[in-house]
Amino acid sequence: MELRAPIAGALLSLAALAGCDPGYGDPTRSPIATPTFDGRYQLIAEESFQALRADLAAEPDPDRQVLLRQILEGNEDAFADFRITHGVITFGREITQSFALRSATIEDGELRGEAIWHEDIHDPGDMSLEPIRLRLKGDRLEFQLGDEKTGVDQNFEAVLKRMGDNPPRD
Repeated sequence: MELRAPIAGALLSLAALAGCDPGYGDPTRSPIATPTFDGRYQLIAEESFQALRADLAAEPDPDRQVLLRQILEGNEDAFADFRITHGVITFGREITQSFALRSATIEDGELRGEAIWHEDIHDPGDMSLEPIRLRLKGDRLEFQLGDEKTGVDQNFEAVLKRMGDNPPRD
């Protein structure tokens, strides 16, 4: 019985070292309601990852072009099955990622907030708190990881289309 506190403390320390800060809260739930954004979306591949596409178009080295194409295809696959449900964004086929909003401002179809990013929901030690942006224009959603302070991750600049069975809600 006396070992419970030291073991619990050791587990919390290991979780923090692994990037799984227990202070983040539950990475599967969000206190932020997102009814305007909730639904299923499909990636519009040709409009997504524009910086990466520009790098590929400008790359003269054929070996590097192959690598950039593989990264682009991986990004497209990673954004499969994109869903938003009450402040939790999930997507991916082989590896499912999630973003659980912790704080957000929503104005004129744009959400800016901080979310727990869980890079692989089946691996508990890979979470971080990250800024995200969603911009909804009709049935088109722009998703972005990062902001002006942190920089934007070009692998997470996606444009998606809301699936027909999930009409926009106010």
